[in-house]
Amino acid sequence: MLGAGQRERGQGRDRRPSVAPAVAAGVVRPAVSFRAYWLTVVVAGTALVADAAERTPPSRWIGHHPLAFCLFTLALLAAELKPLTLLIRDGGGEFTVSWIFSFALLFLAGPAGAGVAAFGTTAIADLIRRKPLDRIAFNASQLTVCLFAAATAVSAVDGRGPVLSSGPGASARWLVAAATGAAVAFLLNSVITTVVVALAAREPVIASVRSGIFVNLSTDGTLLALSPVLAVVAVHSLLLLPLLLSAAWAVYHSTRMALARKYEADHDPLTGLANRRAFDAALGSAQAAAARWKTRIAVVLVDLDGFKAINDRLGHQVGDLVLKEVSARLSDACRPGDLAARLGGDEFAVLLRVDDADSALALANKVMRRLHAPYTVSGFPVAIGASFGLAVYPDHGDSVDQLLDQADVAMYRAKRQRGGVTLPERRTDMDVGRLALLSELNGSFDQDQLVLHYQPKIDLRTGQLAGVEALVRWAHPRFGLLLPDVFIPLAEQTELMVPFTEHVLRQGLRQCAAWTRAGLTVPIAVNGSARNLHDLGFPDVVARLLAQEGVAPGLLELEITENTVMTDPVRAGSVLKGLRDLGVGVSIDDFGTGYSSLASLRDLPVDRIKVDKSFVMGMADRPGDAVIVRSILELARNLGLDTVAEGVEDASAMEWLTEAGCDLAQGYLISRPLPEELLTPWLVDASARQRAGGRLLDHHGTPIGMEAA
Repeated sequence: MLGAGQRERGQGRDRRPSVAPAVAAGVVRPAVSFRAYWLTVVVAGTALVADAAERTPPSRWIGHHPLAFCLFTLALLAAELKPLTLLIRDGGGEFTVSWIFSFALLFLAGPAGAGVAAFGTTAIADLIRRKPLDRIAFNASQLTVCLFAAATAVSAVDGRGPVLSSGPGASARWLVAAATGAAVAFLLNSVITTVVVALAAREPVIASVRSGIFVNLSTDGTLLALSPVLAVVAVHSLLLLPLLLSAAWAVYHSTRMALARKYEADHDPLTGLANRRAFDAALGSAQAAAARWKTRIAVVLVDLDGFKAINDRLGHQVGDLVLKEVSARLSDACRPGDLAARLGGDEFAVLLRVDDADSALALANKVMRRLHAPYTVSGFPVAIGASFGLAVYPDHGDSVDQLLDQADVAMYRAKRQRGGVTLPERRTDMDVGRLALLSELNGSFDQDQLVLHYQPKIDLRTGQLAGVEALVRWAHPRFGLLLPDVFIPLAEQTELMVPFTEHVLRQGLRQCAAWTRAGLTVPIAVNGSARNLHDLGFPDVVARLLAQEGVAPGLLELEITENTVMTDPVRAGSVLKGLRDLGVGVSIDDFGTGYSSLASLRDLPVDRIKVDKSFVMGMADRPGDAVIVRSILELARNLGLDTVAEGVEDASAMEWLTEAGCDLAQGYLISRPLPEELLTPWLVDASARQRAGGRLLDHHGTPIGMEAA
């Protein structure tokens, strides 16, 4: 909160509104009480200083100590020009040491001189810093009102008034009067500033005032206590002022260090946005205010789509730059009083004050359009999308936890729908968040909800079937068929990934055995995880499953990603060697998107590498991608490894890959991933062609007589 030595900020990205309310941007209208209160303070301050200036001759404005008056006025201006930004949990503001000088001026020149100096320097400093006129008027007026109130309190205790004489020293009565004036100034300014913030933000006034007084007592109390001493020293010897000013500097410096620590505790170090702790605190405060004032707030959860691919493909440095750019765009899209935060990884959140769900949806769509605009990071054109989950209080939840849960559910539904902004649909579809989804995934094993779809791979050299890749899907009882990017990231963060992989592996081997019994020899590839490669017992698990299902090791291939291997290359190499010793094939998936070194690739016990589909699909539009693909093919050939091109969707790409010497291809041109009941007839047809000496591809790499399912 704002206190005696503090000002409202009025910056566009403050967490809460100050004098001109954040909601003035257009969603929630400020209450009439706020406007009346603001006008009362401004009129009172302006009238007091104008009346005092008119009744007091200008020659008496500077008192009996013109040099000290000028020095304190300049110091007051410098303090106003160099405030410290306050980043307190409940809102923003500024801390200055100006009170020590403005209050000292009261003892040197009386209320007229101190009022004119304080009003003028505050207004000049705010003009230089380009603050809006309404904020300038309020800042100058609040300081003036407090100074005149303090002067009245001093005069009430000591009838001679606040101005020090040039006698031997300050009397005990004057010191009591000065302390009384300081207390009045502190309390009055704390009330004025915290009340205006509370009214603008529609928050409880009494609680705000209580919190503001408590927070500011240690800093402002110290400064105001020093002011009478500063004035006494200035009257008797200006040479001693540096000693006292060092004490004021100590308060300023300690406050700056405390604010720096507070900033670090409440902000993400990479992006500068509020972190989860600050967001949770702000959301709790906003929800309490919305409940009290019968208003609405909205939470938007934002999860970036495709960020992992950018991190893997371009490196973590570029990934960090993307996060910074996304954060800057989020901040720019926010209105004054909205709060953007980075919750962790590639997940962000925005807190909005809104009228209803429709206005919240309009604002969320505005944020989405800002985020979806093209990116260029370090010279790289980067395409990145995001999924947005929106929940409005109290429409979608009566508490902070419910609101976050519903926004989480909506965000995951947006992700399943391939992006966009989504609201919770209905209560029965709103009470499943990520933790609940993870719990349901654990139970999906026993309920046969995990199903495999298979995508064929074709040998470009012979035109024959080379095998299939098993791709897992989750047949969720409520949400339908979920793709792996919805639930695999959840499983990878827990121990659930180990039994999950084993379950998928068993399913794939069981189907492979069924095809073998039907006279179809179909090698199958299954994706492995980082946890599998770090488990030295994983080869034994694979050997057991092969034996139980009766599948020859040569029909199984394990696919791993570059980054999975590079997290612990020594342990991963040992596990891969154990698999190779069994006769199981090993391939590196999504090659080209990670950061494996050539030396590591040379030493790894792998059979083939799979060129990532992002390069293959981009060859027609981006010549650089074609160069990358050709380089990968040549590298693999020189290392004696086979190559597989993923994402082959048109005949021209297939022909290009064939001419470039790629060994295998996989993609929608050949077939989409299909469930067993649809793929088996495809395999039977393919097998019949092969036994008759036919090819599945012509000499240009185009499928012959096979409809891409």
